[in-house]
Amino acid sequence: EGWSLRDGEGVRLPGGDQPGDDLGRVHLPELDPEDPATATQMVGAIEFLMTLPPETAATATVRVQDRELWANVDGWDVRLGRADEMREKALSLVTLLAQDDLAEGSLIVLISPSRPSVLPPGTSAEDDQGSEQGEDADDTGDDEQDQEAEGE
Repeated sequence: EGWSLRDGEGVRLPGGDQPGDDLGRVHLPELDPEDPATATQMVGAIEFLMTLPPETAATATVRVQDRELWANVDGWDVRLGRADEMREKALSLVTLLAQDDLAEGSLIVLISPSRPSVLPPGTSAEDDQGSEQGEDADDTGDDEQDQEAEGE
């Protein structure tokens, strides 16, 4: 139930009694700095928040849900997946939010930042048929062949 101020690499910094209103929030169920998974999630969440524009990051939260990172940014639920490519995921989200054509209640999926998806309102994460980057159903393991298949 405590809080701590962290730098971009997850190192604890001295802080006051309360977090500032100008900082995004990372909610982790347990913070064990010796646990590599927790450390990776924490650093990934911080990287994501630090990449967002400051006014957006100030109200954003990142949490762990079902062993994945999720965020709430400007009122949008965002499925981030694993704590990799977090800078790219934040930039992809900024681009999506700038389009102004998202239906209220949509779920934004950024598991692969180069292939973001927006699921319609009322769709749950379980309905998402997306896959982790590199795990596409048509991925043969041969990049040249995969590029040809995508171009057809």
